[in-house]
Amino acid sequence: MTLIVQKKPAPVKVDSNLAPTTTTTTTTPTMGAEPLISVSAGGGDAFVSPAPASETARIVPSMGEYHPLSLGELDLSTVIATSASLSSASSPAVAQVFQAAGQAADRLRRAASIEMPMRLSVLSGNRQQHARLPQDLPGMFKEHDGILSFYPADEAIKPIDVDPAAVAHLPKNTVLVARSMKKELKFPAANGSVETVAVYRVNGNAAAPARAHFVGIIDRIAGVPFVRDLALPPRLLALTAAEPGGEPWQEGAVVDVATAFDENGRPSGAVVTGERAPAGSALARTWMIAAAQNLDATFPKAVVAEAAAIEKNAADSLADASLIEMRHLPFFAIDNDDSRDIDQAMHLERCAEGGYLFSYALADAAHYIKPGSALNDEATQRGASYYLPGLSIPMLPDNLSSGVVSLNAHEDHRALVLQIRLDDRGNVEGETRVVRARIHSQAQLTYPGVSAALEATVP
Repeated sequence: MTLIVQKKPAPVKVDSNLAPTTTTTTTTPTMGAEPLISVSAGGGDAFVSPAPASETARIVPSMGEYHPLSLGELDLSTVIATSASLSSASSPAVAQVFQAAGQAADRLRRAASIEMPMRLSVLSGNRQQHARLPQDLPGMFKEHDGILSFYPADEAIKPIDVDPAAVAHLPKNTVLVARSMKKELKFPAANGSVETVAVYRVNGNAAAPARAHFVGIIDRIAGVPFVRDLALPPRLLALTAAEPGGEPWQEGAVVDVATAFDENGRPSGAVVTGERAPAGSALARTWMIAAAQNLDATFPKAVVAEAAAIEKNAADSLADASLIEMRHLPFFAIDNDDSRDIDQAMHLERCAEGGYLFSYALADAAHYIKPGSALNDEATQRGASYYLPGLSIPMLPDNLSSGVVSLNAHEDHRALVLQIRLDDRGNVEGETRVVRARIHSQAQLTYPGVSAALEATVP
């Protein structure tokens, strides 16, 4: 798709041909350019102009020198977004041109779309299983056994047959995104009941660019294996290799994925690097529940890079001369059996003058995670670490959450320590002291283990 702008003050042509282009030269019309827009797609034209509709006319390339502003392998949505951004330009002529361009492209997008009913293929007895369909659904138009269908990349949603003429302008065998229209249709079912289906619209929008690494689920489109990123926005890649041993991956398996790129840096397919959950297992279902709640096990590149730098400099952080030395105190932690990020530890000692000194250590994440950093933004967005049966999705990358920051047993770590004086009856005395310290936890205890030990001491 190419946006073409004339060099001299003259009309502007916006060519919305769906074929991708590769040239990238950014120019804008100079002051005084007439904001007359022509938009074309396939064999039809759509025209828009600030002037009355009767005065619109097609602008031909022979009127001066043209420079293409390529948007690459993108879609009409990108043209609309780009036009919206440039419509606020300081130059009134530029702003007017791109306001009209955005309006024209949006009308073309609506005219070129097709609505389709989607329904779940999961049934429970004689009643349809109630479930919330996703807002955005990747898939593709593909011919199979002489029938053209839209195949959603979700094993729980049935393919929908379409009229080839109705989608002649949309690409085939290419990953597209269907978006929910938030409306439903009702159809009589064979058993006399009424089936409710959700309406989706496909307008040629391509799926989002693939991430270099992600957790995905194996989906098959007309028998061809793909892997779908569990995180939003929708991303779908062809699977380039079979399961180790030559067996094909089963649809529904949750896997770790590395994206393969061609010499131009474009995604060329997906390579499975490990399995998180077998197809049809309870753990695979748990991963789907996590995905439905927008819990992402993969971190952005900038976050991973910052975490790696922190890990590399961890020794320097521990050597901080301002830290209070407390590694001689036998701190210990109590947590769940499967906890990996240990964020607290404690120590209790009897004082010679009577009473107790209780030291409560918290993992000093604030020392490592600074405001304005990618790590801080990501942690703020996630809010917490999440634990589900059989899996956990941490707030911070694993090398921090269960490594540098975590108060793991038998390791030196930074901690924020609260020291509280207690009398013989456990009442708080005086003021709490808060210090940054170096500690060395002596044991990682568990709630069941401590409970069993206490019960064993009771006569």
